[in-house]
Amino acid sequence: MVIFPTSSSSLYELRVLRDHGFTATSLQDVSRATVIAKIMHCAPAWSGLCSACDQDQLDAFLRRMDIVLSTSRRAETVQTFATDNE
Repeated sequence: MVIFPTSSSSLYELRVLRDHGFTATSLQDVSRATVIAKIMHCAPAWSGLCSACDQDQLDAFLRRMDIVLSTSRRAETVQTFATDNE
C-alpha cells in the first residue's frame, strides 16, 4: 500500500518536532491534523480491500506513533476508523 512510506516519513517528522521541543499536546494536535485525518478520510474506501496483514501493519504504525508521542491511550484501530466514518 502507498500509505506505508508516507507513514514512515510522518513518524520522522513527529520525532523532529518532538526533538525541537514541541509539547506532548502539540504533537498530538499535529498528528491528529495530519496522520489521523488521512487515515480517517481514506479508511471507509479501502477498509474492505485491506487484508488482515495490511490492517495489522496499519495498527502497528498507530502503536509506533503512540510511542513517538509518548502516549499509551490509543484504543483505536484502523477498523475503528473505518466503521466510525461510514
